[in-house]
Amino acid sequence: MMFDPRWGDPKKQPLTNGPVRITTPPQHPSPQLSGTGGQLLEVFLPFPIFTIDDKPWAALQLRYEHGLILMNKPLAVDLLKTPEGALSNESPDVFVTVLRLEVIPDDRKLPVLSGALQPLMTSFLKLVRAVGRQYWIFGGGQGYGAWYRGGSFVLAEGRIGQQNFAHFGQTVMVRPLTGDEWHWIGKELNARREIPVSELLFCDALTCISAADQARGVLELGVASEVGVTKLLMDRATQLGQQHHNARKFLEKNERGQVRFGEKLEQWPKKMGLIPAQEFTSGIDPLWHTRLITLYRFRNSVAHSGDVHLRDKTSKTVRALTKGELEGFVFAVEALHHWIQECREQIGIPAHTFRYKELRDRPVSAIVGDVLETGGFTVDTSWSWGPAPQPPGE
Repeated sequence: MMFDPRWGDPKKQPLTNGPVRITTPPQHPSPQLSGTGGQLLEVFLPFPIFTIDDKPWAALQLRYEHGLILMNKPLAVDLLKTPEGALSNESPDVFVTVLRLEVIPDDRKLPVLSGALQPLMTSFLKLVRAVGRQYWIFGGGQGYGAWYRGGSFVLAEGRIGQQNFAHFGQTVMVRPLTGDEWHWIGKELNARREIPVSELLFCDALTCISAADQARGVLELGVASEVGVTKLLMDRATQLGQQHHNARKFLEKNERGQVRFGEKLEQWPKKMGLIPAQEFTSGIDPLWHTRLITLYRFRNSVAHSGDVHLRDKTSKTVRALTKGELEGFVFAVEALHHWIQECREQIGIPAHTFRYKELRDRPVSAIVGDVLETGGFTVDTSWSWGPAPQPPGE
């Protein structure tokens, strides 16, 4: 097996939050494959696809740029294993789906690289999730470990080849949980306090990004931003009381839905004695607040049309996300949370979030894999070749 040695070397940018591992195939692979040619990919997904029909289903015949692909009925498997060192003999619920895809040979050269099938896998899983309401799909270990992994087999000219692979989606890199954070969590639990909703929505957005879902990622980032800044202004208005003109005016207008997100971010904080977002630039991208305005326009597009686009005010044309833009939104929302924390500390309103001294100390550190390009990266082993085994009875 191959492991990622980057732990302990702060000069190296990790590629995933968990270790990058991949198993070397046997020197002489010997699985029994049917047919006389073509390619078989066996994919392991870190979540179950729920079926109870034990009858065989006809394979889906999918015509993609790589030719005809036959997708066989998925099989969910419960990996029953007690963790090493556990005191109980119980085992956790760990489910894996085994999915086999056959590539039918044509004029194109085999083998098809495993990473080239990522768009097909993404579309397939989104459809199963939506049609079957199987909401736990994409809720596996992606972001920490591989999105999917498996083996690729080619049978040709009396020989069989095997290559193993692991596909890692676009990954939001976070720093490991620290001892200080651990003890702070204990204090919050004893105080019976709940984490702010905006922080949880932000984490939901990061999950969407790791699943290569731009629309949901933009929507969740936008909602997290508005919830965070609105809660700050509501708490500040309550602190100032009804006798404060601007506090009373904000509460009245907000209740009627008459305060736009941009006004909440760039106008109302100053009116209520908070640090203006435009002036909060220490160690932060000075354009973070304008990025959030653009993010919210994208959010409105998704909410009202289902599409990730906006009308450019300069060119008067409709455009989609540009390279690196979604990643910029992630760091802008993290900057927003840092600003909210500083505002709350300034006026003495509890933040109920861990106190980070600087923005650079916050957990999100980097994003690996541009969502507009590969959606991540694939790690492949070299090929192992051996004589094709004879079918039973021959």
